[in-house]
Amino acid sequence: MKRTAIAAVLLLVAFSVQADDEASQWRIGASTSFGDFERDDGLISDSAVGFKFNAQYKFNNWFGIEGAYYTSTDFSQDLTPNDPGGNTDQSFKGLTLHAIGYIPLGGEDFDLFVKAGYFDFDIEVAQEGITTQTGSDSGLAVGAGMAIHVSDQLGVRTEIDWYDAEQASLWAVSLGVEYRF
Repeated sequence: MKRTAIAAVLLLVAFSVQADDEASQWRIGASTSFGDFERDDGLISDSAVGFKFNAQYKFNNWFGIEGAYYTSTDFSQDLTPNDPGGNTDQSFKGLTLHAIGYIPLGGEDFDLFVKAGYFDFDIEVAQEGITTQTGSDSGLAVGAGMAIHVSDQLGVRTEIDWYDAEQASLWAVSLGVEYRF
């Protein structure tokens, strides 16, 4: 799965290397992310707030590539009624790399986009505030979103991301700002 995701990103980038100087631009942004996480074993099922910082290069009107750093606060579950372990927390932080396809609808005031790529997150599990397990997870990440242009350089961006986490389901809805150079 990892090799397929990397190959897909590289293929999309290869198709987009013909940059249109008028449409190409750098973008940076920051978002607040509202995540929903559920482990397959049911141990943790919770929502939490996280943060994402991204940098993107838009090659032309159709394609771009974006790297981001994502960090979540703790997804928690109180296990006291079922387990003497008490409160269990799980958090994520790490990097993503996406190829972005823009959907031109003729408007200059907003961008619609879809994206596919790869994530690599560090995971920390803690019980009653004591770290009991650390590890990492990586795999396919897909998403879609929209950026509304407030001015020539500033935009408001909203998006939804899904991460193919091992033995879990992780979704995030983000709202933030982007600055275009």
